[in-house]
Amino acid sequence: MTQYARPDGVVDVGGWTNEDGLENATFGRMDETTANTSDYNRAEDSGSGGTIGPFKVSLSNVTDPVSATAHVVKVNVAGEDVAMDGTVPSLTYALYDTTVSTVTPIATKTFTPADGSWGENTISLNATQANSILDYTALQLWFTLNELEETSGGSLVKVTWAVFECGDAPVASSGNALSGLSGLSGISV
Repeated sequence: MTQYARPDGVVDVGGWTNEDGLENATFGRMDETTANTSDYNRAEDSGSGGTIGPFKVSLSNVTDPVSATAHVVKVNVAGEDVAMDGTVPSLTYALYDTTVSTVTPIATKTFTPADGSWGENTISLNATQANSILDYTALQLWFTLNELEETSGGSLVKVTWAVFECGDAPVASSGNALSGLSGLSGISV
């Protein structure tokens, strides 16, 4: 089975807002089991060439799967060319184990989301990255809009859903593995 860590708190708003741009971004706009594109968080490109963010969210706790396989970060993102100049700013999202570092992410990815349509983007962690996670209860996702150097500004990046997935926690065994066996000669329990 798979464990899912979804946003469960805001660590830093980082200049991001809700879908209408009037309130601060919240984790509740991106914590669904499946993406709900009617509510989202966004950052608006001012055209200065800087960054907006990072918008930092904590993730719900999962148990260390004691395996480096099947570690994945997924986000559902859209761009919006409000300036109508043919450009959408890029988004960088990163996974942090804050007990390890708040400077160097476990994994990071930068991409330019599609203009006007929602799409899922994924980071599949390699074994080295997965083994770098020491505390599965201290994970955070950080989102940063990378502004374009343009005169008009106004283009958006929107995030509606995010999740970290990893393998199931190991099943704890109780007692001696042979304790349930009886009637076998030659085996002492």
